[in-house]
Amino acid sequence: IVVGKEKFNFFKSCKGLIFPSHFENSPVVLKEAICAEMPIISSDIDANKNILSRIGNNIFFETKNSTNLAEAIIKLESDNVLFLKLRVKAKNGFKHDTVYAKAVIHEVLNDL
Repeated sequence: IVVGKEKFNFFKSCKGLIFPSHFENSPVVLKEAICAEMPIISSDIDANKNILSRIGNNIFFETKNSTNLAEAIIKLESDNVLFLKLRVKAKNGFKHDTVYAKAVIHEVLNDL
């Protein structure tokens, strides 16, 4: 098990994350990869889309389609401009300031 700073450094040493999961509720690993500014190749399940669609640092592939996954890997590996673009999107992905946090909390409370 790799945790904490060691896990963050491990993520930073990788070119990207491949996440072929068929089922998730709220995949923490995607959030960790975003914080590590990683491009992500991910299955197109709803839980992954809910996190990644607003960030845009990813390539989705059709779940259980190994050919589509292979194409996504080749695309990311062979296109350095795309790789850098996805890293920049990850870098700008999550906003952790108090204004944003208050807005989210306010929205949740209004829905109750």
